[in-house]
Amino acid sequence: MRHTRKRARFPMRGVTMAQEWIRKADRPPTEADCDALGCVIVWHIYQGAMVYGWRNAINNEFMTHWMRPPEAPEEYRKRKNDP
Repeated sequence: MRHTRKRARFPMRGVTMAQEWIRKADRPPTEADCDALGCVIVWHIYQGAMVYGWRNAINNEFMTHWMRPPEAPEEYRKRKNDP
């Protein structure tokens, strides 16, 4: 796998959802970009793709790109919204 890919693909019930990597220098992640746990997907120059807290990703010089995580599985969304 080459490390110059611009898209990540996440399988969702037989459908492929493509998301774009965003350069952290152009637009750092915000709270509005993270999942329910405060995480985004980041690109670490030595370790590759990782799930990381959005606030910590802003100050990490080895993380150059980020993207929003995919939506939670349907079963989790139902459980989360139940009383």
